[in-house]
Amino acid sequence: HRNMADEYLYGKVTMNGKVLSENVFFFLKHKELDFPKSKLDVKIIEQNVTDSGEYTLTVSCSADQYTRLVELKVLPVILNQTPLYSDNFFDIQANETKVVEIRGNLPKGQREISLLISALNAEQVKVCVPKEIT
Repeated sequence: HRNMADEYLYGKVTMNGKVLSENVFFFLKHKELDFPKSKLDVKIIEQNVTDSGEYTLTVSCSADQYTRLVELKVLPVILNQTPLYSDNFFDIQANETKVVEIRGNLPKGQREISLLISALNAEQVKVCVPKEIT
C-alpha cells in the first residue's frame, strides 16, 4: 500500500512563456496531507515609497521543495489600510520562484514596514524593509 500523504499531481498550461493556468490535485483529503518541511527564501527585489506614504514592494519567494499556501502579510497591520497583493495564498513548486507585487499606504510618519511570510509546511520568515525606502 502506497502512502500518498506527500504526493500530488501538478499541471501547468503555458503559451509563449506565459502561464495561462495551473492546478494541483491531491490524492487524499487536505487534513490527511503531510508534506515535508520546506525552506522559504524571500527577497525584496524592488521597493518604492512616495512622500505621501504610498508604497510598492516587489518580492520574490522561492522554496527548496513544494510549499503549500504561502501567505504574505505586511506588518504592522493597519485597520482600514489593507495592502493589495498581486497574488497571495499560493503554492510554490520545488526550486520555483514566485514574484509578488504589494501596494499599500503607510500611516503618516511611518517609514518602516516588514513582511511576515508563512506557509502550511514551512517556518515563518520575517523580512524587514530597509528604512531608506526610495
